[in-house]
This record gives sequence, C-alpha cells and structure tokens, in this order.
Amino acid sequence: MASKPCRICGSTDRFPSGPCRPCVKAKALTGDARREYQRAWYAKNKDKHSERIRRHRAKNHAKVREAERQKENARRGAIGKLGKGIESDLFRSQSGLCVCCDRPLGSNYHLDHIMPLALGGTNTDDNVQLLRAECNLRKGAMHPDEWRKNLLHKSYTG
Repeated sequence: MASKPCRICGSTDRFPSGPCRPCVKAKALTGDARREYQRAWYAKNKDKHSERIRRHRAKNHAKVREAERQKENARRGAIGKLGKGIESDLFRSQSGLCVCCDRPLGSNYHLDHIMPLALGGTNTDDNVQLLRAECNLRKGAMHPDEWRKNLLHKSYTG
C-alpha cells in the first residue's frame, strides 16, 4: 500500500509510525544547518511554495488583510492593537453608513483612524471608524477638529 504524501514536502517516504522522514530530519536540524536546508527546499520548490501562499491568501483574505494592517501600524510605531472583528462591529454600529457623509458604505470602505496615527493617535478600537474610500482619502491625516470645520463650512462635497 502506497503511503500518503506529506502535506508539507510531498514526500511519501514515511516512518512506520507515520511522520515524514524528510520533515523529521528538517526539524532535527538547528541553526545554520536548518536555514540551509530550508533555503535548498525553497530553491527546489519555489513554484509549490508560491502556490501554497497564493491559496492561503485567497482562503484567508480577512486574516491576511489584518496581518498587513498590523505590520504597517507596527512600522509606524502605533500604540495598541485592534480587536478581532472590529470592521464588522463598526459596520453594524454605524448601520452601514459613512460617518462623514451618511451615504451607504457599500463594499468600498476604509478603516479610518479618527485621530490619525501620524498625529499621535492610537491604534485602538475607540479610535477607528468606517468611511467611504472617497471620504477617507479627502480626510487624509487631518486633525478631527480641522475635519469637522471643513464639514461645517461645506467645503467638503461627499
């Protein structure tokens, strides 16, 4: 009976107890030897690796988007971390409407920091809102007071 291929490396060479021999060998390696093994595997299986990454990104779109957002916020030095499911919670609490222009958000909306990170705002649940993409791009990194003045003086047409 042929053994089932390993889901990581694709090898059918397995120990009688079940684990894949090449993967067990790779786990036993440490430091530079492990990095060299991983580099060699990647060079040999670049297409396979790219396909796995592509499938993961397609299957886990929201998770990938959140990870990219967290990485960007960490790069900026933002303090705090947004809770899981913040977008759906905001969408529900805002009744699917843009805070800025009261139009429906639709599917093209942005998660906006009320006090921009560039001006020292935090990356917490109480400092974010959903805006239509157009509204968020017009707002940019304005201070909330300055943005309200723009809205009151009708210099903004949403």
